[in-house]
Amino acid sequence: MDYTNLIKNKKKPHAILLVQNTISNTNKFIVDYIKSLFKDDGIIYKKIENNSYADLKILNAYEKEIKKEEILKIQSDFSVSSIDKYNIQIYIIKGVESLSTICSNTLLKFLEEPKQNVYAIFTTKNPDKVISTIKSRCQTYIMQPDQIQFKTIVEENKLSKQEIDFAKSLFYDLKELQDSLKTNKFKELFNQINEVNQIIKDGVKTKDYYNIFKNLSYQEIETILNGLMVFNPKKTNEIILLINSLQHNPIKSIIYAKLITILNTLWNQ
Repeated sequence: MDYTNLIKNKKKPHAILLVQNTISNTNKFIVDYIKSLFKDDGIIYKKIENNSYADLKILNAYEKEIKKEEILKIQSDFSVSSIDKYNIQIYIIKGVESLSTICSNTLLKFLEEPKQNVYAIFTTKNPDKVISTIKSRCQTYIMQPDQIQFKTIVEENKLSKQEIDFAKSLFYDLKELQDSLKTNKFKELFNQINEVNQIIKDGVKTKDYYNIFKNLSYQEIETILNGLMVFNPKKTNEIILLINSLQHNPIKSIIYAKLITILNTLWNQ
């Protein structure tokens, strides 16, 4: 579906699923979409921009594991009328594909009986991993890359070709990319993954690095694997298979061993 008219439409769906592409403007769209639920109101708009609107709840599965209790808390909070004059309540779940089965089922019960003036916004980087029963209750929209703004960011920050590929591989939202560049987190992450690449390539400290690797979350491992594809483009398909296996929570020593095998095969050719 075309999301560009979603803001203009007066009748809004009770739940939308936004499929993120890299370097898209998803966060900006979400803010604009939420504003469109209200009449022109500068005070409310400012609260939305600052995430201080009382009846706006945000859970981010990309930052930490979402617990069943957190979803139940939203349901409980929204069981009473909004304290705002508009009586509009919104909840956002980023990374809905990462929810556990228990959380997905809890969310499903909430979606099956939508309350008037309650709006759900879900984001995903991998729609194939979102359970079908949740998808069927949402209107799905595919966010398109914003190439013009991305080009501006590249020029302003003088990114190299490898850094451009790195940004396209890891960042699904331009605001997140801009924030990481401002705080120097982009450079830190780029250098960290480059260092991991060299450690595995040299084969000297691979055992030492495993002690770090085994304590990473699966989300952090996925980030590293995505970054390693930039440094090893010939092994993209094999690394993608490894990333896809993460949804089954495999033993981390097996992931690490497979990664070393994949990269060593490349370097020994």
